[in-house]
Amino acid sequence: MGALLGRRAFMGYVLVVAFVSAALFAYISGSSFVFESLHGVSATTYSLIFATNAVGMLLGGAVFSRLSGKRHLNTLLAAGVGLCLLGALAQVLLVATVGETLAGTWITLFVTAGGIGLVFPGGMSLGQAVGRVAPVPRRRCWAVCSSSSGRWPHHWSVCSARTAPCRWRWSC
Repeated sequence: MGALLGRRAFMGYVLVVAFVSAALFAYISGSSFVFESLHGVSATTYSLIFATNAVGMLLGGAVFSRLSGKRHLNTLLAAGVGLCLLGALAQVLLVATVGETLAGTWITLFVTAGGIGLVFPGGMSLGQAVGRVAPVPRRRCWAVCSSSSGRWPHHWSVCSARTAPCRWRWSC
């Protein structure tokens, strides 16, 4: 574990995902207050706003899925971080210049949610790729096989680091 935590690239991806997660949970915990108390929307309207922003996050994940085979994952991760920053800075600028508006808050949070949808799969994929080279003393493997008879037998085996990569074993 110490070797993994000492890898700068791995810790960079961990920190990116951690900060974006902090922004996501700040949004989840505070958005109901902002929309219902400051903007006076009903609980039903707030649920529509929340669902719309969730769709923004899903769209970000769908864009990541489409582009991950064509673009480098670091590029997509940087685009996601850029969208998150763009949404947050746009909200700050709107509040500073125009004031707090329902439409402005909704749009900037939608942009931020889209960025979060790009950051999570990118940061986790890249972090796992960098962290995969760290030695793991013991690992559980699960192999599933289905035969023509329709049976679904499975077998658990424990592999040591000396036999990694894990050898999949089953009997059909």
